[in-house]
Amino acid sequence: MIRIQSIKKRICKKNRELQLSYANRNLDKNISRSVICNNCVGAMVLHDFGLCFNSPFVNLYITAPEYIKLLSNIEYYCSPTASIRDITESAHYPKGLLQNEITLHFLHYDTFEEAEKKWRKRCERIDYNNLYVILVQQSSCNDNLINKFDKFTFKKSIALVNHLIPGINKQFTIPGWENAVTLGAITEYSDISGKRYYDSFDWRKFLDL
Repeated sequence: MIRIQSIKKRICKKNRELQLSYANRNLDKNISRSVICNNCVGAMVLHDFGLCFNSPFVNLYITAPEYIKLLSNIEYYCSPTASIRDITESAHYPKGLLQNEITLHFLHYDTFEEAEKKWRKRCERIDYNNLYVILVQQSSCNDNLINKFDKFTFKKSIALVNHLIPGINKQFTIPGWENAVTLGAITEYSDISGKRYYDSFDWRKFLDL
């Protein structure tokens, strides 16, 4: 079973590479875009299109309540000189406390030092006039937080949800989790074609590609 899953994953990866190679031929990559996201989805989408990581939200996640707090004063929290204290508790992955208020879960970094360096370097690249902001509805994300997110006035913003929420203007339902409490692993492959669950959203249109 494990071998079959491994083969299937390799096929999915190859199919995806072929699709993206063809689809990305005529993209406008000259526009400065800073994608902000509470988990890995934003960075994976940028990687799909071969775009630069012009924000520090790469290989990490932030809980939804703290993400909304960060977005309410993003230039303060994402200042390259903002304080980040090492609060790593175990060997699983490093953590940093941003401005003594927001926990950065550096999920895909080996050390706190590496993560902090990357965070600060990428904070310097943020274009606050071209923010593309994503909220992925996962654990700790409720309708009240999504409502607060919907009121932000960034250039572009979208909440990816598992069901339509009344009164929310900037939302998109990702199929497959209609009966769940929140979305699951939407970065996983949805079928053998190489499509991921998050591909159901029109990222080209959202990112002005």
